[in-house]
Amino acid sequence: MPLNHAPLNLDSLRRSLNDCPIGHTIHYRERTASTMLLAHAEMAAATDRSGQQAGDLADASGAIFVTEEQSAGRGRMQRVWETPYASALLVSILLDATQLSPALRQRPQLLPMLVGVAAAHTLAALPIKDTGEELLGRCVTLKWPNDLLLAIDPLASPLTYGKVAGILLESSFHHNRLDYVVIGIGLNVNQTRRQFPPAQVGAPPPVSLRSSLGRCVDRTSLLVNLCRNLAALLDSAPSSIYNQWRALLHTLGQPVTVRTMDSGMADVDSIFEGMAIDVTPEGDLVVENSHRERRFFSAGAVTLRPN
Repeated sequence: MPLNHAPLNLDSLRRSLNDCPIGHTIHYRERTASTMLLAHAEMAAATDRSGQQAGDLADASGAIFVTEEQSAGRGRMQRVWETPYASALLVSILLDATQLSPALRQRPQLLPMLVGVAAAHTLAALPIKDTGEELLGRCVTLKWPNDLLLAIDPLASPLTYGKVAGILLESSFHHNRLDYVVIGIGLNVNQTRRQFPPAQVGAPPPVSLRSSLGRCVDRTSLLVNLCRNLAALLDSAPSSIYNQWRALLHTLGQPVTVRTMDSGMADVDSIFEGMAIDVTPEGDLVVENSHRERRFFSAGAVTLRPN
């Protein structure tokens, strides 16, 4: 079967991730509505079992949920994420709070940064050409708060970027304490350009590893590296996570428009334009307009404006 249509190699995944804190248990469905829904259901079942058998929650944590195709995949702001069969990497990762460091439990806002860094490192290590002489490196960057960008043409100058992946985290809290988190990642791998949906106005155009590199990429190896990179960062110091994430942000130094829902009126957008000048250690985007007014955004849709 051609690589661009080959399903994930489950035997290879199990061998490669057997000793890894992320991916030691693999829940696979050839097709499903959403891997995130599967992860939430597994945690609910593990919680029910935990009263009868010790260790169920610990066993569930670090499990991954993967599929070849999902019918109800979603991104931020309830946007739909659809991809052709066996062409993208569609994975959700379940983490119980007990598997996280005390710093991550106390500051769960670091988790989206950590996942973004791990995903960026995974792609940055791929070779631009089959010869392997040059890696993607700086061709991979992040758009605040959670989109992974890839150079449309890694050999062009200057580089222009498209969206190659989206990251979504859903956290559950109990008495204001983090209980568990589900990390959802949708990564375009082997789609061709004609398989992309139309680009949204003001958003980076969709790209895949195949469309940028000119060749198919093994999704199984990619998933193994993603899990290992994520596991390697779990014990990192908060300052290290923040500094790595900040250094990867393509948004900084760019003129942007931020749209947020107006808290006073339903279905009304609040718009603020300015320069993205920084991000706080909590992950807020700092935007300054032409009147030197600064605003801090913890959420919102950000689009780049022409200089």
